[in-house]
Amino acid sequence: MENKRKAGPTGAAENDDRAAKRRKVPRPPHEYDLMKGESPESTTAYGLAFLETIRRTKDKSGRLVASYFENLVPREKNKDYYARIRMPISLKIIERKLVNQDFANMSELESFFKRMVTNAKEYYPKSSEIFEDAERVRKALSNYMTKTNPAYKLIAGYSCTAAPIPDDLGPGELAADAEGGEEAAESEDDAEGDEEEDEGEDEGEEDDDDEDDGNPRKIILKRRGSTNGVKSGPDSARKRDRSGRVKADHEFEGVPYRGLNFQHAQEKIVEELIRKPDEDGGPYFLDFINLPPRSFKDYFAVITSPLSLKGLQKLVKGIHGRQAATGISDFKSWAAFEEKASLLWTNAHFYNEDGSEIHTLATELRAAFYAELNAAKAVVQEPPQQPKIKLKVGSGQETPVLGAKKITIHVGGSKGSVTGSPAPPNNRRESGPLPQQGPITTAASFQLDKSMSLSAAGSPSPSVVAPGPPNTVPRPNGHVPGPMAMMNGQHNYPGPYQGLQNGHPPPAPAPAPPPPLWDNLYRAAGRGIADSLLPSVLVRTHPTVPQDRRFRMEIPADSKLAQQSVTFHLPASHSRLQLIPRLASFEQQGRQYKLMVQINGQMVGRATPIPVPDDPLPPNAMVFDLGLTLGTNIIVVTVVASLPKGQKLENGASAEVERLTMNVHLTRIY
Repeated sequence: MENKRKAGPTGAAENDDRAAKRRKVPRPPHEYDLMKGESPESTTAYGLAFLETIRRTKDKSGRLVASYFENLVPREKNKDYYARIRMPISLKIIERKLVNQDFANMSELESFFKRMVTNAKEYYPKSSEIFEDAERVRKALSNYMTKTNPAYKLIAGYSCTAAPIPDDLGPGELAADAEGGEEAAESEDDAEGDEEEDEGEDEGEEDDDDEDDGNPRKIILKRRGSTNGVKSGPDSARKRDRSGRVKADHEFEGVPYRGLNFQHAQEKIVEELIRKPDEDGGPYFLDFINLPPRSFKDYFAVITSPLSLKGLQKLVKGIHGRQAATGISDFKSWAAFEEKASLLWTNAHFYNEDGSEIHTLATELRAAFYAELNAAKAVVQEPPQQPKIKLKVGSGQETPVLGAKKITIHVGGSKGSVTGSPAPPNNRRESGPLPQQGPITTAASFQLDKSMSLSAAGSPSPSVVAPGPPNTVPRPNGHVPGPMAMMNGQHNYPGPYQGLQNGHPPPAPAPAPPPPLWDNLYRAAGRGIADSLLPSVLVRTHPTVPQDRRFRMEIPADSKLAQQSVTFHLPASHSRLQLIPRLASFEQQGRQYKLMVQINGQMVGRATPIPVPDDPLPPNAMVFDLGLTLGTNIIVVTVVASLPKGQKLENGASAEVERLTMNVHLTRIY
């Protein structure tokens, strides 16, 4: 094929001119300081950088997450889409607007990305792969914009919304404009790639010939239709995507547990929980499918073993990290599978307030899990467990042979020699030389008798102690160590061999681990009352309780203690209290935090603020209503907060905890 750019010198010059304009490279983002001001040029630089990032973003299985958003869906095959989505947007359209410098600032750019994500979430069901990809794009956009968009730092509580749809926009008008802009972007890309297309044309023709001859598409479709040996009934009953593959989490839809093996039964249980629909057709347990974003540092500081349904599904399929699935579950018994799955609801019950929506949903998840588990256990047997071998390890000491035997022990550096009396031969292994005790020179001869008890530390009776020089160290009670004690290396007398175990020094004790985050009674080094997470807590009689004399107490933070405890008594007429904690300015510091209020072990939710005329509430106050019972009531206020980005405490922790415990005794006296 003849290259179009070789048509003539005039055409070549014009093409080179247009190419030069298109290839105008914007300045790199780091050359702009957005805090000093934004411009279309700076927005284009940062926007193109994010486009490159999102196009390369992959999920844990290595699949690109933004492929669907690259171009608009074809109009002729998706008329319903364009009837419902009045403002369709693709990455190509955003890229064209960036090149044309149509975005004045980062907020406008972010709003267009959010409109693209909103379109996908409004049209596709929550259980679809495109909906999940839209959520991944949203998270990537949020992480990028909160760091680069200056509006988040300059405006308190700023939140960007999707680009609004013009009121006078007719159905399909913007869609047609969008398609035109997308086609223009594609045509320019094609013009820039003419040379590459010409060079690779012959190879493309060869590939087409192979595809026509071998017809690999039919083979691929046949492989995708297989079910790995699972009998699932009619193939038409299973939902498939546009390429003909079985949709994710629909592998065992409509398949009974009877006939499944242990591996497939576990996969079906998790799949049923993920696929369980709500009234709108979306996933009922949507909040449990994936873990919360990593930006919620307080959640991961409190929950030490987080788990989601997708995480449980990976363990069942044998997926670890980015490696391919092995198809072998990590759980070899129903009990192990049940124990791991229980983290789904126990974590939610521990972190969320009692009676909250998530707390209630976690209880429903537990009921749904056990319904599926019991149905599976009734017809699917777990594989036989390997027998456990118990090894009974003895003390490693030989049992002495009791009998009349005369033993002579020579201790110390005595120059003389002591010869032991003859003894009848036996098969016992003779012990090696005993350690010497320095200046002690004592020779002792004693008789072992059959009636001697070995439990008495082996001290002979009677014992004969030979007189020694003046520097001889006396033994307790005038006795030398027994023969069994000395043969085992157990020396109770002072000296260089004290504390030896079987002739070797004991191992050094391991250093004590640092206390858990919740057990830190004192503030970290360098932290004072100015760094308090909970500067004060106000407790007062509830405004609805008619009282002439009202109770009011404000408890300030301590300069050294991170955990305080106070006790006070109240009459029965003050059985309702109002608790108002005053927190540090976490939003201004860019810190994630979690406030928890408990009374007698039960989480307490926020209440509607009720002002008191002579005791006004502080701005944006958080109010909690507390109902006391007769006797002692334990009220606990806990704040967990992450440190600002890039900071850590001296012990390496990236979060800190502050807690106030109030022991309130409600008397029977009014």
